[in-house]
Amino acid sequence: MGLFPKSFYSNNLTRTEVKESQKLAKLTDIKQDLNTGEFILDQKGDFIILEDLDALIQINKKKLSTPRGKYIIYSKDFGSNVYVLNGQTKYIMEMHIEDFLIQSLVDHKYTLSITNIEIEREDQGYYTVSFFVNTIYGQYNENTQIEAIV
Repeated sequence: MGLFPKSFYSNNLTRTEVKESQKLAKLTDIKQDLNTGEFILDQKGDFIILEDLDALIQINKKKLSTPRGKYIIYSKDFGSNVYVLNGQTKYIMEMHIEDFLIQSLVDHKYTLSITNIEIEREDQGYYTVSFFVNTIYGQYNENTQIEAIV
């Protein structure tokens, strides 16, 4: 047998075979308390496994809260550069936030795009950046906080 399915050589690759070859692995992650980094266990003491959208939401939250390239346990592409906007003006934030969000979250596999980005100044000394994350599982709303100039 060759490297490709027989139908490839006869140029008759069916849609089913194409879809099968493009299927993604089921997305899973172990549930964590993202403030402490500790894993959350069920009543039996076993790990709780998140799947699909729940797993993707947690993974994306980890990406947003992890400075890109800082920790050797992650690949150099994992994480976000959003933290470099801490202390910047709203104008600077508006110039860069979309690129930083796309760079950290959009993988064109599970996360497809970021839309409706809004930046609001909060009285407590930070900006809240809210946006929609469009995924293969559907859309969800996300937000992150960036320190403002005091």
